[in-house]
Amino acid sequence: MQAQQIETRHREGLVIRQTFTSSPSSQASANALLSQNKLDLPSLEQLESRWMTVWSSTWRSKKSQIDVKRLLLQCKCGYNNKARRDATRQHTNGDTGKRHAPYDFTGCLAHADITYEKEPLSIRRIVGILEHNQECQLSVMTRMPSIPLHPHVIEVALAQLREGARHMRNLEMYHQMAYRQQSSTHPDQANFRYNIQRSDLYRIYTRHHQSQGIDIKKRPEDNVHGWMNPDSPHFSKEIADCIFHYSARATRGDRFEIFISTKDMEDAAWSYVHESQLILDGTFGVCSSRLLLWIAMGVDPQRKGIPVALFLFSAPSGTLATHAGYDIAVLTHILSTWKNWLSSRKSADNRIFAPRVAITDTDTKERGALIATWPSIILLLCRFHTQTLTIPTRLLAGTSYQGALVLIDTERRYLESLVNDEASKQCVKGGIAFITYLSNFWMQEDLWRSWSGYGRNQAASRLGIPIEGVLPTTNHLEAFNRVIKKKHISYWQHSGYRLRFDVLIFHIVRHILPFVFAQVRQRDQESAWRVTRFAAAAGGGTLLPRKHASGVGLIQASEPLAWYEEDTRREAMAVGILQERRLLLIASGHPSELWATCATSLSNPNFQFHERYWLTYNLKGTGTCTCLDWLQRGGACKHLRAFRLHILHQVHIGQLSSVGDFPLSLLEAQGKRAALEQEINPPTVPILLHIYPNGYTKPIPPPTMVPSAFPEIPPVKEMTHVPTLIDMELDNAVHMGLNSDDEGSDSGDSSDQLV
Repeated sequence: MQAQQIETRHREGLVIRQTFTSSPSSQASANALLSQNKLDLPSLEQLESRWMTVWSSTWRSKKSQIDVKRLLLQCKCGYNNKARRDATRQHTNGDTGKRHAPYDFTGCLAHADITYEKEPLSIRRIVGILEHNQECQLSVMTRMPSIPLHPHVIEVALAQLREGARHMRNLEMYHQMAYRQQSSTHPDQANFRYNIQRSDLYRIYTRHHQSQGIDIKKRPEDNVHGWMNPDSPHFSKEIADCIFHYSARATRGDRFEIFISTKDMEDAAWSYVHESQLILDGTFGVCSSRLLLWIAMGVDPQRKGIPVALFLFSAPSGTLATHAGYDIAVLTHILSTWKNWLSSRKSADNRIFAPRVAITDTDTKERGALIATWPSIILLLCRFHTQTLTIPTRLLAGTSYQGALVLIDTERRYLESLVNDEASKQCVKGGIAFITYLSNFWMQEDLWRSWSGYGRNQAASRLGIPIEGVLPTTNHLEAFNRVIKKKHISYWQHSGYRLRFDVLIFHIVRHILPFVFAQVRQRDQESAWRVTRFAAAAGGGTLLPRKHASGVGLIQASEPLAWYEEDTRREAMAVGILQERRLLLIASGHPSELWATCATSLSNPNFQFHERYWLTYNLKGTGTCTCLDWLQRGGACKHLRAFRLHILHQVHIGQLSSVGDFPLSLLEAQGKRAALEQEINPPTVPILLHIYPNGYTKPIPPPTMVPSAFPEIPPVKEMTHVPTLIDMELDNAVHMGLNSDDEGSDSGDSSDQLV
């Protein structure tokens, strides 16, 4: 009805239609007309104003090069909320069509179409119906009007967001009356409010993003396409230079793909990953869309993880689980694109980018893609994932495939021999099922190589580094994944909501990656400064950084070895252990080893469940202990030395036949350990320090010392005490005095140390 009436009035010329020039008299006439109808700026700012803006448009005049704005205003009494609701079909079953306009609907036809130049202000044209109908003129305000924020409040909030503030200072400034005009404006004449409400945040964040070049009123894909398109007015060279592959999702079957590598990441890929080690893994839940983020990482000389590429791509349409929205073909495409791009760069210097070793989790699709991209690459399985799968430690340490098969077969035969034992029937059934699962899946030779000691040895040989330099886990990448989600991305989130993917890409390129590499440069510069600073005090040498010896989350660089260099203090402690009867022999679960326990200094050996350290000695010269001292530094702790003294005594009195030589240096220990790698029954391996950061003292054996399936070996139990005195023949055998001032400590049993 209103539309027809307005159309009729315009057709019959019953509307105001005036144009104005820039002359002072013409502009005075225009301003008078606006003021008369309360369309001037001071009148429009009043909260009681009946006019509201329903549409506006701004453009630049080609002739005058001045910004021009066209504004359409309508009387609030002419706004029919029900008609609009029905026309746009926005109503739902719970929508009652509640009116929010401060004045009731009267069918008023008043409206004004105003065109003006912005700077300097100059009215060009006024068209419309400026008089209100009688019902409108008699109406009064029936609802609370919408009260806008004061412009200064918005200015301060935007400034705080630009500075990275997590919380706006609105409450503090409000009570201090620190905003512009807040203290000077009389409350009865105030047309703005100064408190930020939840409904204001969207507009504030929208303006904040717009100030940075992100228009969140557009679809995310439109923003990204604008940044990547050189012909677009929104093209961003900074972002485009950091993205080496972009593919838009044009049809339902396409994938959205963004692959990121900055100049720093490109250099790091050649320095730390090419012909070296690559860590690869994926994550999801980084943005509000169904996108996956895969991270490629290398490790620098300080053993710190360095991201070298980020791959962001969408899951296929219809995928129910985003984390599973990829396959070998997708990952092969990603890795091949990265490889080809790097190999074509000037930094390649005619090289083909190729890592020699990659460490991954148990994802077969990921491993298949790596092989497809680099056929000669050595794949290693993260040790943490193999431990969660309960693969026996002896198998993890083995380097002989046939030996591993024999070990599993021996275990199976032993369990099958107990199948008729009613007391252990259920346990035996579960054990046989696990052995079958282990054989059918994890003992495929290619997969076995990736999680066994064989693969680590092969990787060390290919890389030309000691075996402790081969990465044992994907912890570097897992840590970076946590940092980028919990620290960097969350910093830019609003109230914990996930970012749109265009906002995510923007911050990754503009803020997150530059910050990460700035930290790397800062760390390297400080390390170089430390070396230079103390070079003179070190006599011209280089002081290495102090390493943390223990702590939750730290991973051992290599397995500790046992060797028996001269250490009179620990040797004296070992004699004390034997004299106090704290060392007990136990039945060995290994055909070539002797096993023992040693009660801790604070426990009572006569109590059945006392705390104790667990020791092994292989007859070919290797040994282990579960105390913290040995796990941290290797060598021989006081417990291993006591065990050695007892073994030598047993040999001396004829209780044991001759045993192998005890290694006296690290080099000898490494040689003996390497010789045992090819044995069918490899020696017992040490417990892992990152799992037992304080050592192991429980009254039950550690996982590394669970008896294997050798029927002739009795169950683990305590045996007779060793002799209380060390006779002269044994003293001559050890060739060590007890009066030296050499220092030694056993941090796992500090109360036994000599002071």
